[in-house]
Amino acid sequence: MKLTAATFAFNRAFEAKQMDIGGYIEACAKIGFDGIELNDGYLLKDPISPAEIKRRATTLGLDIAAVAIESVFVRNSDEEIAREKQNILDWLEKAYFLGSPILRVNTGQMVNTLETLTNRTVTWEQVRRWVVETYRNVVRRAERLGIVIAMENHYGATRTADDTLEVVRAVDSPWFKVNIDTGNFYEDIRYGDDFVQHPEILDRARPFEDIYAGIDKLCPEMVYCHAKIYRLDEAEQDDRLLDYSRIVETFHRHGYRGYVSIENFSQEDPLQIVPRATAMLKRKLRALSGTP
Repeated sequence: MKLTAATFAFNRAFEAKQMDIGGYIEACAKIGFDGIELNDGYLLKDPISPAEIKRRATTLGLDIAAVAIESVFVRNSDEEIAREKQNILDWLEKAYFLGSPILRVNTGQMVNTLETLTNRTVTWEQVRRWVVETYRNVVRRAERLGIVIAMENHYGATRTADDTLEVVRAVDSPWFKVNIDTGNFYEDIRYGDDFVQHPEILDRARPFEDIYAGIDKLCPEMVYCHAKIYRLDEAEQDDRLLDYSRIVETFHRHGYRGYVSIENFSQEDPLQIVPRATAMLKRKLRALSGTP
């Protein structure tokens, strides 16, 4: 397995203007990652050109592991869904130019509920139909470009492992697979929660389904992973909420050899916590292979 961290993992540094895409690429090389993962929001805000991203990554020996975008299918109308579809198609072209083999997608955020819609006739069944129809359509373009679309278990229409697999099976394409997010089995934790000042947030957190059974179900369709980091334990041997020894062993058992990409949910300095989380994950991977 290979390691990286999403641009999102450094969000606090981006927000504080301490980092841009160029600085992110350099940080990934310094930490010792194998590649980079580019999230759409950061790319849209940064003037750096895709060609310059490719040059810098190549110069530093980094893969473009994935491009990650946000999509929302909890919408009011077919017209709104058509705009989501076009956005995915546009990003497939950008991912192709960057040389990314994977476009990570989702179906919405935790906050995207039916209650937020003005059209009260929309149901979850309608949302799922929109999801399946859209991805059945765009995956044809992905195949022509040689890009695998990796859909994340990401609340809403893909809340549970079974929900996610239902969509994958309905789309029914070898070019449409799964990005496992290890932390998206919790709904009572939000990005921005301060787990250092308020560790009780983690103490109270309860997954809505068995995390490890869910991961095991998703592994056969997996091509990418987002590894959530909430807060490392005192010995920095694991995350407070997630058993990464168990998780990487499950990946290994299923023959997964792709990327594990850190998503930092802690409120610690990302330039400090991401390298420490990386060291923790490297220890887990070395233990799998029996190397010291």
